[in-house]
Amino acid sequence: TVPNGGPILLVNLSTNKIVEQLHPPSQPQCPVFSKDGQKLFVAYGAEPGGIAIFDLVGLTNTIVFASNQQDGNFELYRMNEDGSDLHRLSWDKSTEVSPRFDPTGRYLAYISDRPLAATPERKDPHIWIRDFMKGEKRPLVRTNPNGEPTREGITLDWSPDGKTIAFIEGRGNSIRTVNVTTGFTEPLLTIDDVTPLDEDFARFDVFRSLKWEARTNSILFSCRPNSDFFNHCLFQYDVVTRRITTLKPKLDEHAALMSPCLSPQGDQLAVIRQSADEEADTKHLAILDRQNLETLTEANAEDGQAATPCFSPDGQFVYFTAKTGQHRQIFRVPAAGGVAQRITNFEADSIH
Repeated sequence: TVPNGGPILLVNLSTNKIVEQLHPPSQPQCPVFSKDGQKLFVAYGAEPGGIAIFDLVGLTNTIVFASNQQDGNFELYRMNEDGSDLHRLSWDKSTEVSPRFDPTGRYLAYISDRPLAATPERKDPHIWIRDFMKGEKRPLVRTNPNGEPTREGITLDWSPDGKTIAFIEGRGNSIRTVNVTTGFTEPLLTIDDVTPLDEDFARFDVFRSLKWEARTNSILFSCRPNSDFFNHCLFQYDVVTRRITTLKPKLDEHAALMSPCLSPQGDQLAVIRQSADEEADTKHLAILDRQNLETLTEANAEDGQAATPCFSPDGQFVYFTAKTGQHRQIFRVPAAGGVAQRITNFEADSIH
């Protein structure tokens, strides 16, 4: 453990490198591994006190993603980081996307259009929570003033303490949080809170992506100006101070940056770079230096159309999806640069 309530560090004794940072509630103490080494139990002193349980297999060795390879609709799957040991996680015959593990690895949040008990005739997208320890799943349903369930967006992420989930609402014009225990929601940002830095942009149109970063307790997001599809802008929202910082003051006229993801070490930023002057609307993976936002390396995969980058827990790889022929597959590339390696090979689409 790190003094003064910092994260718990998992260290590979063979390489002496940190492979994971775990973030239990404050004042963690006395971490103990299970006998099979697949779980870590951590006591914590923050009110009301308790024991946090981390699923180490889920945190360090597996990827959860959505694919339409069997039933035509997107279902959830789990596999090792190299693409081996594939397991199907859902059989609901509903569209289920955007799976995200909580910081402990016990809970999985995702978006599903599975009909609710109150409205069995409707298939609207809602946030669902799956408890891997109890084998249970439940919807996090919000209601409008008329008492009707509301539609959710398709992008979400967990807070570092695992108590809330941030998500983009269905129309993309606001980011909200929902308490996973009480279901209480509150607005975090609206599109009008984000001020364009270029006088040519009257305002921003929609939020395009978000990522809640544990290291900084901030939300990285991108916005699209309503006057220019090819000029997405990146921002960072500090959850504590409620301050919005522009990550790149002004993009050049030939590029758009979107889907930001910070490395576990906090020194690199993975984004998708789209160039308006290239044929076929190509999207590349770009890895930037977090301090000066200069490009360190770029990668592409076969037909291009890269999307949704995500660092591995140790920061050594960046995973992303890209088109290969008619389908979207999952790739990984060393964060230091190199050739992208395809880790799924389905006659179907895979997204994460």
